[in-house]
Amino acid sequence: MKHLTLVVLLSLLLSACESGFDRCMATELPRANAIDFGRSSARELLVDLKSALTQSEISLIANRQIFDWDKENPEPVQFPEFPEQLDYENLSPWEFKEAVKKNEAAREKWAERADEWRELPEIQKWSEQRRNAKLSIFNEAGLQITCDESLSDLSNTDWLDDLLMPRALRNDCWGAEQEYCERLVFVELLATDEKYSKELMNDELSDDDVSHFELAIKALSESIAWQSNELRRLEGMVLETATRACNSNGFYE
Repeated sequence: MKHLTLVVLLSLLLSACESGFDRCMATELPRANAIDFGRSSARELLVDLKSALTQSEISLIANRQIFDWDKENPEPVQFPEFPEQLDYENLSPWEFKEAVKKNEAAREKWAERADEWRELPEIQKWSEQRRNAKLSIFNEAGLQITCDESLSDLSNTDWLDDLLMPRALRNDCWGAEQEYCERLVFVELLATDEKYSKELMNDELSDDDVSHFELAIKALSESIAWQSNELRRLEGMVLETATRACNSNGFYE
């Protein structure tokens, strides 16, 4: 009997020690936690960013190996050189019209030569060898690739646009108008890397340049850090919401 009385008294004491605020929070926290606050999509984006970062790091290593393969296995027949285009500056309307026609005609002839080049037996054989080499390199690096579309995606960074768009918008797309805010890694490179921009404009960019892969890794890392902070902010809204609900009912810490 004494033991039972002691248990009852202890329970009453513990109940007395628990404040009204604590009891209120015990009720309001589960209610607040049931509200999403955008946390699900934030978590999903964070997972996608981390996955893309891992894939981009592997792509950087693999593409360097592909560039080495290209140096050791050059095209057996050189690809047709793109024709020099007439300058449109300081032309009369008639001269401008004629220059446009000549440039278009030159590009069409070049496109025909390029198609003929692709149909050459030795080029088709070389292209198949290069495709198989790329597949082998990517698969050995840890990316299981089975189709040409995936190969194309991993040879550039354009597939990251959707993931990197929030970061681009936070940076005003580096001066580009929003309707042209695409190919984000390329746009950022042009705006922030003077050496890359100069070499590109002067047609001096090396065939094995990996600047876009390196920038993609930097951009993804920054996006992950920002998104992690954003997720913590959203998680904090659960406690804030529950606290406000208790405060509005007159309970305070």
